[in-house]
Amino acid sequence: GYSMTRMMAAKQKSVPITAYSSSAFYVAEGGIGYAVKYLSELVSWSSLSDESRSLGNGGFTVSFSDYCAHGSCPEGGTNMCVTATSTGTYRDGTRVLASRFCREEGYGCIP
Repeated sequence: GYSMTRMMAAKQKSVPITAYSSSAFYVAEGGIGYAVKYLSELVSWSSLSDESRSLGNGGFTVSFSDYCAHGSCPEGGTNMCVTATSTGTYRDGTRVLASRFCREEGYGCIP
């Protein structure tokens, strides 16, 4: 009985950490959604800056890296590409998601 009580107490202590981690994941996912909108409104991606937003007990920071212009991307073709990394936090939880975004020449951008 004592062992079961100790295991249940340890399990209950870990529940908030798991919930914070899950919430941080969804906040980071929201950061990627924010990056989609942010990138879709820009003509050029060559001078992107980090973006941060607070959301109650958490928030996200989106950073951009690996920018490449038309014809110089590893993906080839006439794409303009960038990697967006979203770090979501919620209380003690932190999650990081990254996505690669590309668009073709002529899709609202100047070659």
